[in-house]
Amino acid sequence: MGKWTSGNTQYGTRNTEHATRSVLLLLTLLVASFLRVYLLADVPIGVDYDEAGNYILAQEIASGQSRPVFIRAYAGREAIFYWLAAGSMRLLGRNLFAFRLAAALCGVGTVLFGYLLAREMFRDAPDPERQWVPVLSAAIMAVSYWHIHVSRYGYRVNAMTLFIGATMYYLWRGLRRDNWVELAVAGLLCGLSANTYLAVRAFPLVLLPFAMWVVLTWDLCRVGRAPPPLAPSGRSPPRGGRGGRRWLRLGQFVLFGLAALVALAPLGLFFLRNPEYFSIRMGQASTLDPEIHGGDLWGTLGQVTLKALGMFTVRGDDNPLYNTPGKPVFGPLLGAAFYLGLLACLWYAIRSPGHRARTPYLLILVWLPVMMIPNVLGARGVPHALRSMGMMPAVYYVPALGMVAGGRIQVWGWRKTKLKRGGKAMRWTARVVEVGLDFAIDKAEHVEVVEQIERVLFGTVDPTVDATKERD
Repeated sequence: MGKWTSGNTQYGTRNTEHATRSVLLLLTLLVASFLRVYLLADVPIGVDYDEAGNYILAQEIASGQSRPVFIRAYAGREAIFYWLAAGSMRLLGRNLFAFRLAAALCGVGTVLFGYLLAREMFRDAPDPERQWVPVLSAAIMAVSYWHIHVSRYGYRVNAMTLFIGATMYYLWRGLRRDNWVELAVAGLLCGLSANTYLAVRAFPLVLLPFAMWVVLTWDLCRVGRAPPPLAPSGRSPPRGGRGGRRWLRLGQFVLFGLAALVALAPLGLFFLRNPEYFSIRMGQASTLDPEIHGGDLWGTLGQVTLKALGMFTVRGDDNPLYNTPGKPVFGPLLGAAFYLGLLACLWYAIRSPGHRARTPYLLILVWLPVMMIPNVLGARGVPHALRSMGMMPAVYYVPALGMVAGGRIQVWGWRKTKLKRGGKAMRWTARVVEVGLDFAIDKAEHVEVVEQIERVLFGTVDPTVDATKERD
């Protein structure tokens, strides 16, 4: 009877936790959707040249005038976002709301997959991280001004964040569950991500060390099986022999890679036939160009790296199309949590028991600097809000880890894993109010509407869109 009661209590506790997580996720997605969709056709005000060009390209696909694998116009652009926008325009009409809705839904999808990936990554972490990092990171991302601002514009970079998050979720889940179908899905998404935005070309540099780490260190436990006890060295003993374990993991990544190649094949064939389009945008403005660094390559790299690092808490992108000029990614409170989270990542990457337990923290420490490379190498407009978006969703895990670490040492009045309800509500309210004020200020200060472009889109004249400017 006692055993039955104990088991029933544990079952009820798990159900309660699952219900709580589901409600919090639903609320987070509702907030994320509202902040990205409300008054979408009116805010941001007007249409800039780059978004106008994107609208025209999506409209051509929606009307059947073109079916591109890769878009040759405007110095070459990856096509997946335009297909998504064209589908939205076919369903809802060829108007600005339908066009921007594709970007907004990509943003909401990124929040969802960010949450799901965090649940996978921290599934075996201690209770505070396991319970709170997915919820807190999704909440921070849902109300992040940086992500909201870009999600409300029809820029193709929004598809990149969605595909990166989905790829990592299905890859991690497939590896954990030893599920070959999910690994194949992850590979297909990875291959498709190559046709989203130029900065995604740094993504393989995240996947390669992750794959090497998994092959060399992970065990093969299936869902529902407890991991084997740690050996004195801190390593998890292999099942079926170390060699068998590694060969199976290697086979899983081979499947992932083959699926990625299948999805990548149409774009790869296009580049083989038209090699000039592979590098034309990269060559437009690179820090590695002697005309840019003026003979002082390392000095220039150091300067742009400092500017890029400053985007988190010092000064963000100055381009009003991509950000409220100069606004950093995190304010003072979340900025402090971000740096505390980085320290927590370093600590857990070194001190966590066993190699598998260290994986989430090592992945974050690789993901952020690697996906900042496009920002550093792009000579124009550093820090650049769009070229840095490959860091999503991992960049939002860091302040969430910092908040949990702060809870452990009672920095903000937490008691271990439980937030004070009033403090939690005040933080949510403060973030939402901050976002609302930012948009209000943005609407008041940036009221110029490009009337010439709106006439192109909705009706009268046909001026030439400047295709030489490298923006989106």
